[in-house]
Amino acid sequence: MVLNRTSLVGVFTPEFVAMAKPSPQSGMVAKGEIFDPNVSGATWAPGVGMTVTKTTWYGAGGLGKMRIQPLQGTGNTDGDWEQGVLVSVPIDGPFTPGVEARVGFSLKVSSSPLNPELTKYLYTCVEVMDSSNPVERTLKFEVNHAVSA
Repeated sequence: MVLNRTSLVGVFTPEFVAMAKPSPQSGMVAKGEIFDPNVSGATWAPGVGMTVTKTTWYGAGGLGKMRIQPLQGTGNTDGDWEQGVLVSVPIDGPFTPGVEARVGFSLKVSSSPLNPELTKYLYTCVEVMDSSNPVERTLKFEVNHAVSA
């Protein structure tokens, strides 16, 4: 049988996705939060002061499981080393309803048992890399190693 685009329609059935999801998610051992760094909802309360609310896209409170893959290449910008990382999260959340992933979002890794160094930095999303992957969403982030979280 010759495979063509027409014959692939319907490959990612709900049954296939349910069967395939556990495999990539088993490698998601890090935890973190992806959020919009442009805070909103600033309020002033006597005795408390100014408080702001950030908009979380994924993993509120740093509890979202993820797989973080540092990329080999690093760059040098103004004497500071930068590095890219790919971050994959489960396709089914926990996402904040009504919030879409965007370039410019930040990543804070709260736990990374296989590479604790990842928790020391604040990452910035430079590309939303999603395609038709039915089991995970992937974003590319960059980190400036001179900026610690």
